[in-house]
Amino acid sequence: MNITRERAWGNIVVFTLGFLLANIGLLSVSAHLQRELYNFVLPNTKTVLVIGDSRPESAINDKVLLNAFNLADAGEGIFPLT
Repeated sequence: MNITRERAWGNIVVFTLGFLLANIGLLSVSAHLQRELYNFVLPNTKTVLVIGDSRPESAINDKVLLNAFNLADAGEGIFPLT
């Protein structure tokens, strides 16, 4: 099967444009769903945002520090050693 250089470049361009359009579509749908499902607003009284893993989750109590908002969450490693 003999493909000319122009046809090969045309195939590459069509594939690249299709790939970019599919990614843009997926990203916009994802962003829209994120805005609709997870409408997250911090209270105006909170001036400190705590993020991280289990250490800041258990070390910083946002009920004691009234201006802190603790979003830290414990997680599990990708490869648990069990």
